[in-house]
Amino acid sequence: MEFMILFILFLVAISVAMIVSIHRSYTISQSQVDLSSTTILNSAANRINTAFLEGDGYSIKITLPESILRMDYTIEVNSNELIMRLDGRAYVASLLTDNVTGSFTKGVNTITNRNGEIIING
Repeated sequence: MEFMILFILFLVAISVAMIVSIHRSYTISQSQVDLSSTTILNSAANRINTAFLEGDGYSIKITLPESILRMDYTIEVNSNELIMRLDGRAYVASLLTDNVTGSFTKGVNTITNRNGEIIING
């Protein structure tokens, strides 16, 4: 009888430890996704803002990864915001201009300022 009680207490302790471990692993994984997404999005927004501030004729390249931690994503420009959609979440970065045309693709993209209009060619 004592063995059964000790065995049940041991199983309960192991179960609680597993639940806490799984929760922490999920939190760490989400933090990695958030950090990677924010880094890539801010890099793209900074390149657009730099092209806008440098003026006519400025051109710069940016390389976007094929996936973020093996998850597919999209980046779109909406007014003066750059929006990344990944795994049901949206990340937003502000742009200094709303005069942006074109869209980002995975791989090498060129950002050009032509007469104050920012053009993205993927």
